[in-house]
Amino acid sequence: MNNLAALIDEKSKDWIDLEASLASLNYRTRLVRSVEELEKLVDRSEFRVVIVDLDLIGVDNRFFRSLKKINPQLNILTVARDPYHPELKEAL
Repeated sequence: MNNLAALIDEKSKDWIDLEASLASLNYRTRLVRSVEELEKLVDRSEFRVVIVDLDLIGVDNRFFRSLKKINPQLNILTVARDPYHPELKEAL
């Protein structure tokens, strides 16, 4: 099984469906409830891909830069209902 995805979100139906889809492709997912918890996982290099819901998590450019500094090989995917996040212009 691949350790590729860390999910940050509430336990919504969308995320439950995404977790099921990833599991069917043999990916292990982990629900992360705080930025601090995610940083610890990234620091231990447990995950190579992070999926962040921008609508539910208050993050800024520093957040993304710090994750990439901890693990330069990390891939970050973002999802959002609102397609416009000007506060993240530098990071995205």
